[in-house]
Amino acid sequence: MSYLNNQSLPRGLRNNNVGNLIKTNIPWKGKIPHSDSQDERFEQFYEFHFGVRAMMKDISNDIKKGANTVEKLIHQYAPPFENNTTAYVNYVADKVGVKPKETIQVNEQTIKSLSKSIAIYENGFQYADMISDSEINKAWDIAGISEVKNVSSIKKKICPTCGHPL
Repeated sequence: MSYLNNQSLPRGLRNNNVGNLIKTNIPWKGKIPHSDSQDERFEQFYEFHFGVRAMMKDISNDIKKGANTVEKLIHQYAPPFENNTTAYVNYVADKVGVKPKETIQVNEQTIKSLSKSIAIYENGFQYADMISDSEINKAWDIAGISEVKNVSSIKKKICPTCGHPL
């Protein structure tokens, strides 16, 4: 499925990027090269599920790096200078079924729920039906995300040469 460049839809849908991921050099699967993109600020994807997959991977990585509550995650994902972050946090936490400051894990249920609720909030509640469970499931199936049961027990590997996390 693709909504690419359908100008009657919100930006996230028409970019097949319902998480509104900002352009980076990350070589996301299914990403339209920046030279071919029609959006100056946000990534575009050939198919809807590729954009959801990128959002899932981004969210999972953020959780693994310490943004392990809905409050921390949304403050990082959608900063207050651009969003009503309090309302955003409360909406997502309610949909995921956790308290805003409750620790969340990287697992299938949580990542799918976070992705769907973020996509709905980013694109507008009136477009919720366009963010289908089948596309969320398709994205999860190709995401290759490793579930993590206890984030605090992860040992961070550091490059001995440059000191960056591996």
